[in-house]
Amino acid sequence: MFKGSIPALVTPMRADGSIDFDAWDRLLEFHAAAGTDAVVVGGTTGESPVLERAELGELVRRAAKRLSGRMRPERRPRQSAPYVSVTMPACRQ
Repeated sequence: MFKGSIPALVTPMRADGSIDFDAWDRLLEFHAAAGTDAVVVGGTTGESPVLERAELGELVRRAAKRLSGRMRPERRPRQSAPYVSVTMPACRQ
């Protein structure tokens, strides 16, 4: 079902607790350039319980837009926290 490298990404935060979206964009570009097969947004890196639904939505929207054509969003439910994986089309079957 899954193959390759699929890291759960940390959500970069500023000192005031807001999301650092510039750092988020750089992190997405790093993984795209490195050939990462998929990324998990708002997953198991520890910050998902403190993210507001709107913040998670913005992370997903930015990931989908920035990685369009290279990776695509795929929503999957999870018991402990919602997450979205962004997968490269080549690893989809």
